[in-house]
Amino acid sequence: MALEIGRFDVEIQSHSLRTIGDKDAASIVFKTAGGEEGRALIFLTERSMGIARRSLKLCGLDLDKCSLADLQINQTLLAGNHVWVLIEEWNGKMRAQIDTNGAPEEARIKQLDKMLKDAKKSEPVADDDIPF
Repeated sequence: MALEIGRFDVEIQSHSLRTIGDKDAASIVFKTAGGEEGRALIFLTERSMGIARRSLKLCGLDLDKCSLADLQINQTLLAGNHVWVLIEEWNGKMRAQIDTNGAPEEARIKQLDKMLKDAKKSEPVADDDIPF
């Protein structure tokens, strides 16, 4: 079965460092709960270092205590760790990336639900007032 578009909690299987074209990347191989395997690339360019650091930390690599070399030396260092991955279509191809945005916690979702219900009670909006 092929990977589907969406956001998934996945388990890291292995990882390595790669050069793709002229860009260096950390390659994270993962498995979904349904057993599908995929690969997320974390590009290591000057422009992407902030997001790369956050992505690697979400995968379980603390760069204040470890080195990128550790990913290459022990390619199962992060195996078993869970991380959220966003799978999307990009230029006609499926692409997986570490989801650095996250989602609201359960308590926040309940708070947002209450706010939406309260808004319904206080300010009814006609369907024709919605701009889309």
